[in-house]
Amino acid sequence: MRKALFCLALGLALTTPAWAIKDFAPPWVANPTDPKYAGGSTTSQDWEFWGNELGTTAPARVSNDYGTPTFTPIDATPMFITHGPGLTGVNTWHVDVDGGGFRLDIPNDPKDRPFKEIHLQYTSDKSSLAAPQTNPPGGTHAGGVAGHGTSDDGDWWYTYEWTITLQPNPQSELIQVFFPASANIGEIDVATICYAPEPATLSLLALGGLALIRKRRK
Repeated sequence: MRKALFCLALGLALTTPAWAIKDFAPPWVANPTDPKYAGGSTTSQDWEFWGNELGTTAPARVSNDYGTPTFTPIDATPMFITHGPGLTGVNTWHVDVDGGGFRLDIPNDPKDRPFKEIHLQYTSDKSSLAAPQTNPPGGTHAGGVAGHGTSDDGDWWYTYEWTITLQPNPQSELIQVFFPASANIGEIDVATICYAPEPATLSLLALGGLALIRKRRK
């Protein structure tokens, strides 16, 4: 099972567009033998607007046994832009007003599990306005600019990568990212895992929670 997960994620990395700034690498690829992920359920989905027809909302690749992930633009319209590799131009979703962007609906394992990790990557030619918003809210948002580079005409593209932790895992979640006006969104990648840590780890988490409660009472 772990070997299959490793191969799946590696395959996604290898099929990322040739000029993507940073390949997506979920943690079970970095350490597929980490026991805390044993028996966890995973999903992966990505959208490549610059590699598909103008105005597409369908994911380019999906591995999700729990439903169909969806992309919804927010105050954004499809646009062909002329900056890109070799000045050939690419298709994007163009943000029309400040605060526009996108929403993702990601279904996942309905089984009750204590933790869910979301690994989100997106590439745009302008910085996003803030960290991603999730519903339910994430307990941890860690990340930021993972890399940046230029196309052949000197325009900058930014790749953001975030890790978001939800406790417990929901049956599905909404992810929203907002940008300044005139930003162009080129690709989005999302991988998730729902899991239960080892009993020893759960015991440590419980002890930490009790210590925090006692401190607050004092």
